[in-house]
Amino acid sequence: MEYNFAIKKCTEALVQLTTEDDIETRIRNTFNEVSSLDKEDVSIENLQAVVEWCEKYLSIRETGLKVDGTVEFVSDKNREFGKLAHQITYLCIKIIEDTCGNLKSK
Repeated sequence: MEYNFAIKKCTEALVQLTTEDDIETRIRNTFNEVSSLDKEDVSIENLQAVVEWCEKYLSIRETGLKVDGTVEFVSDKNREFGKLAHQITYLCIKIIEDTCGNLKSK
């Protein structure tokens, strides 16, 4: 397993969440980091949680789009992005802790 890769990606995802960009940009950048994780990098349990989080992000990202490309209900969307930020923060910390534990047991 590429434990160091998982630690690096999760750390970078946490950094992306703390930038001064708007919440949608921060979540999109976080998605770009964690979506590259695969079964070689994290446990199956953690990978399933990452996949579920990515699916939630993709479904929220598409919510409220009009035909002309403008967005409706921005405050609802931002509220959902805020929830995603909390979820991925927890998940990234869990992955880092699990991965560090696996490195120590080697």
